[in-house]
Parts: sequence; C-alpha cells; structure tokens
Amino acid sequence: MEFETRYGPLYLTRHAFERWVERTGRSELEMLGALSRAWRPSKRQLRRIRQREAGWSPRRILECDHAYFILEKRYIVTVYDKHQTEFKQELHHE
Repeated sequence: MEFETRYGPLYLTRHAFERWVERTGRSELEMLGALSRAWRPSKRQLRRIRQREAGWSPRRILECDHAYFILEKRYIVTVYDKHQTEFKQELHHE
C-alpha cells in the first residue's frame, strides 16, 4: 500500500501493519494517522535513539508519539513501540 507523507510516498508492508497492531495495540487506521504526523529525527536524535535502544541501529526511521517506523528504500518494513522498548531497556540495566 502506498502512503503519502511529508517526505514523499512510502510503501507499507503487511508485516508493518501487523507489527503496529501487535506492538502498540492500536488500529491500522491509527497507524495511518500516526504516519501522517511522523517526523524524521535529526542525526543527533538518531544517535541518541540508537544508544537508548541498544541492540538495533537503523539508519532511516520515522518517529511518531507511539512508535518508530523502520524504513528501507521507501518501504516501512517494521514498527517498534517506543514505550515498550524503553521498558525492556530499563530491565536490562538492573
């Protein structure tokens, strides 16, 4: 499915839809709303996200209030819940 964002057209995979519902507990319609408001983090913010979310280091992401959208060549391939990954990170540091 093609979706127009402020950064140009992106293609949504079925896997990304499934991960959005699974990891955030929100509907597919809410995903489209979140994508329309999503932004690209600056290089500094991206570096901080990589440090905070140890274990994965994406190069291209879109960020919204609820999740990170991982991009590869204009395709949104998967979604990570922001709050869930922060929680997992806190458990590893104890």
